[in-house]
Amino acid sequence: MFKAFSLRNYPLHIDQMEELGLDSTHYARVMAETLAIMHWAAQVDGNDVEFVLAPPRPTTTDPSETPPTSTSISTSTSDPLGEHTIWILDFDCCRDMPMDESGIDQAWRAFYKNDPFYPRPNRDNPEDQRPWEAFKERFMEASAIILGPENEIAHFPGLLVAKIEDGNPFAAGMSN
Repeated sequence: MFKAFSLRNYPLHIDQMEELGLDSTHYARVMAETLAIMHWAAQVDGNDVEFVLAPPRPTTTDPSETPPTSTSISTSTSDPLGEHTIWILDFDCCRDMPMDESGIDQAWRAFYKNDPFYPRPNRDNPEDQRPWEAFKERFMEASAIILGPENEIAHFPGLLVAKIEDGNPFAAGMSN
């Protein structure tokens, strides 16, 4: 499928992932870890970024050319898609995120403005809730590693997850 590179976007919805036999929780964990890195290491809100499935980076035989951040979680293989990875694009709308309560609000709004890319909480169907639970668990784990237990903002990831679970700030009836 990835033999020819194209910048065309094709949506891949959760029901399509299920039909293709793709593990949606795997992709949810990758997105969660990426978001944790953006928030707590890069200190940006992640507003309007796009996650896309794409071919993996070409491999090299020279270990000095291998990026030190390469991890096994970044490459997947499936029958319908072959070997692929998740790339993240479009950082142009990302903004610096203050490490205070206003930054949590900014990240919360960015989460819900980001089209329906991220798994959403509070689904009625348990199968639809699984990607959110995987996302939440990995976001909290990655955040704890990035921030460390002694960091004065170590509780911020939990605050953000709670706000996300409380609901969409852009939904009818929610106060902005």
